[in-house]
Amino acid sequence: MIVVSGGSGDLASRTLRHLAGRADVRALSRTPDKVTLVPAAYADFDDPGSLTAALAGADRFLLVSIGGLQPGDLERQTNAVAAAAKAGVGHIVYTSLTRAGDSGNPVPLAGYHGATERVLAESGVPFTVLRFNIWPEVLSVIGLVPAAREHGQWFSNSGDGRCGYVTKDDCAEVAARVLLKGSHQGEILEVTGPDAVSDQDFAAALGVEYVPVGDDELPARLIAMGLPERFAGLWAEAGIQQRAGWFDVRTDVVAKITGRAPVSLRDHWMNSDRNFTDSGPL
Repeated sequence: MIVVSGGSGDLASRTLRHLAGRADVRALSRTPDKVTLVPAAYADFDDPGSLTAALAGADRFLLVSIGGLQPGDLERQTNAVAAAAKAGVGHIVYTSLTRAGDSGNPVPLAGYHGATERVLAESGVPFTVLRFNIWPEVLSVIGLVPAAREHGQWFSNSGDGRCGYVTKDDCAEVAARVLLKGSHQGEILEVTGPDAVSDQDFAAALGVEYVPVGDDELPARLIAMGLPERFAGLWAEAGIQQRAGWFDVRTDVVAKITGRAPVSLRDHWMNSDRNFTDSGPL
């Protein structure tokens, strides 16, 4: 049996769509009534007993990261790994962040994901880490893409820095195929798009004007376009990190695991309007 956590979330739901009808699958959720694709069981990362019970009979377990933004999130994920070990799960697949284990990585969530990877390595359970690069869908969720399309401009402080954007559905399919085969045990896989692109390339794919600005100027520009102050500040920091090369990772993992080319950034934006309005959970 394959068990997937975060069953009502967007990444888990996409993964479940790739799994449904191809394996015995169970979703875990604090709101199992919201899961419709497969049977679901109640589980709460703050309640190790509920996790162990929900993982009973599982051969493979997709541990979808719970975010790392709230105090105690690392402890919650540690609870999930310990529960999987106690339940006798044979393989854990974890959704991490690109270059999470690199020393000095300044990306705020890198330390959290890196710590979870170490918990997995010490658990004694065979595991696979999927380090996802940035999802272009995130830029729609936080309002960047809709604002750029409305104003016709993409403001950037990333210079010539590049990012190997990878679509969320490509990541979901990679996760599903690893789960179905039980493959890549003991491996840490960097999952990226087909190319690492600059913000100039990004603006061109989106069909808007690229406007370079300084680090101090960018947040104000984004706030004026309607972004919340928090997101504007985070995106300015991400631009600095991209400029320093932290997202410039490109691999052929998607093609090797799925047997097809990953979706390009341009094809992603041209695919359907849902890419600009998707506001579901990350």
